[in-house]
Amino acid sequence: MSKLYTISIIANKSINFIDLQNIVSNKLKKKINLFQSIEQVKIKEKHLNIFIVDLSNNIVEKELKNLSKSFIEKSFFFVLCEKKKKLSIEKNFVFIEVPFKIDYLLSRIEVCIKNFTSFSLPKIGNYLYSHVESSLTIRTKKVFIDLTDMENNFLNFLLKQNKPVEKKVILKEVWGHQKVLETHTLESLVYRLRNKMEKDPKNPSILISVGNKYCISS
Repeated sequence: MSKLYTISIIANKSINFIDLQNIVSNKLKKKINLFQSIEQVKIKEKHLNIFIVDLSNNIVEKELKNLSKSFIEKSFFFVLCEKKKKLSIEKNFVFIEVPFKIDYLLSRIEVCIKNFTSFSLPKIGNYLYSHVESSLTIRTKKVFIDLTDMENNFLNFLLKQNKPVEKKVILKEVWGHQKVLETHTLESLVYRLRNKMEKDPKNPSILISVGNKYCISS
């Protein structure tokens, strides 16, 4: 599952919520933080910020009602509440009545993460590309390719151009040197990348050359 998300539990530090923290952490293989107030949480840009919120906490209820629009748009809330106690907020909020089954909560979180990561990450060939994670993945086949910083910057640059780019331009923009580098520097990088991501590196179908230019096949 993608690293592009955080999960925080907003509740009093009771035994029940400490147990919930441990269960969710073990199931999702992810560190879960437990806070007593939303104000203690620092929102991460370019991440899906997931909150499991105990609405029986009066401080938290007040905080939810006063959240800014930008905060809500960068977050997703699973609100644990009694049947009679709900908020008049709909966007990015899912209300789960207590008592509830942990597996139900986990399944809803997993769907939320899957939807976010699938729609937010661009594709390169059959891979989902994450510039933040510096990786290429094929989730259905559990394929994960770790990229070096230079490989990551190179792919990110080509994606933004969306057209074949001359080698000398790539060298200048990706390496960031004013002095023109030798093309073998770029050729070596392309060779390593093709060996990582192409089925047949000698006959590439993803990272292709067009004359003296490189591009990512659409």
